[in-house]
Amino acid sequence: MALYKTDGTTAREMDGHGVIWSEGYSSTATTHFDVEYSSARTAGYGRFIIEIHNLNCNANELLMTPMNNSTTPDAIGCYGGYFCHGEGDGNIAGYDASFNNRRGFPISALRAGFELGEYMGNYTINISDPTVGTNNAFPNVWWHGTHRVNTTTASHIAGAGVHNRGNSHYGVRFETVDYTNARILEYGYTLYALKSGT
Repeated sequence: MALYKTDGTTAREMDGHGVIWSEGYSSTATTHFDVEYSSARTAGYGRFIIEIHNLNCNANELLMTPMNNSTTPDAIGCYGGYFCHGEGDGNIAGYDASFNNRRGFPISALRAGFELGEYMGNYTINISDPTVGTNNAFPNVWWHGTHRVNTTTASHIAGAGVHNRGNSHYGVRFETVDYTNARILEYGYTLYALKSGT
């Protein structure tokens, strides 16, 4: 039997990193999928882990874009850096880059998926978005994973950064750089919520 944590009103199943707040899976092509965590922040959770599995965004680059509310991703304000190296090219310096004031965190290192229907993307994404003191430097984001992408093929990808708008605490949208067309062909995710002390 699963272990549950309750605040007296609602109960959440506990597993691995923390409380499972939400999860989902789809094999229907879509422009995006949203992972909402504002309800967890309201309940006092300020740190989050998103596990992405079976991601297929063939020929397109995956972004994770902070959201102001349930319908509005923030088109600017992401800063940081990433690297990508793999079987096709192991030169980390050649695929180490920065990003400045862009739409979304470049989860696949701005490299297009090249999954061949079998070699899917799998990522662990950490988000720090405390319930107090969130002026301009939140959410903070860091990630790592593996994904078969263009040029470097089976790859190790990692990155980190900050969103400096100070108003995007609803959650995040997973989309591609071609965010108006249905480029995400398959995905699964689990959102874990963790207490942060604030």
